[in-house]
Amino acid sequence: KWRSEFGADTIMEDFEFEEKDEVLKYYPQGHHGVDKDGRPVYIERLGQVDCNKLLQVTSVERYLKYHVREFERTFTEKLPACSIAAKKHIDQSTTILDVQGVGLKSMNKAARDLLQKLQKIDGDNYPEVYCFIYSTIGMVDAVNRILQETVSLNRMFIINAGSGFRLLWNTVKSFLDPKTTSKIHVLGNKYQSKLLEIIDASELPDFLGGTCTCADKGGCMLSDKGPWNDPEILKV
Repeated sequence: KWRSEFGADTIMEDFEFEEKDEVLKYYPQGHHGVDKDGRPVYIERLGQVDCNKLLQVTSVERYLKYHVREFERTFTEKLPACSIAAKKHIDQSTTILDVQGVGLKSMNKAARDLLQKLQKIDGDNYPEVYCFIYSTIGMVDAVNRILQETVSLNRMFIINAGSGFRLLWNTVKSFLDPKTTSKIHVLGNKYQSKLLEIIDASELPDFLGGTCTCADKGGCMLSDKGPWNDPEILKV
């Protein structure tokens, strides 16, 4: 019923998000390349989120549609393209969550409303949540979103985690299933070598220790780099 009412089945054809580049300035997030096993890599730079400016360039309703459209595109285009490129079934992701600068932030009512609606959509309609972690109001919420991850997540790296985040995580993880916590690696600011163990430098943005800049695409967080944009893959 929800899919029909929201238009999820046709949202990729029906909805254009012209303000995407502006939105990504204030909420840097998206897929970029694949890991060494061929899984798509999803990156969020939570410390750079500015929810007030975000909601000046888009509306809550339009952002919700964009959020759902990206879910649909992941399941219908990105994972299948990764499977073709890797010549094996790919149904999991690697996520990098940069929490540098994340702390308790003041948010207006509209920003809180956006976060609540995103979480409701995810919890009610995407229980198999693939890789999105939406958190803009501090460390507790970042952990809450992490805990919504399911078996579709292969592994997550939380980087630039300060002592406060580490303390919170160590407290929370004692209550979690070890199968869940084994997927999540909380790292400080010396994370580069760990990421390069699982992601080739050419697939990793330079700001994370790789060599990719996507200079011709406006930067790595705007490029949507991956097999899903390869003309040869799209022919298959």
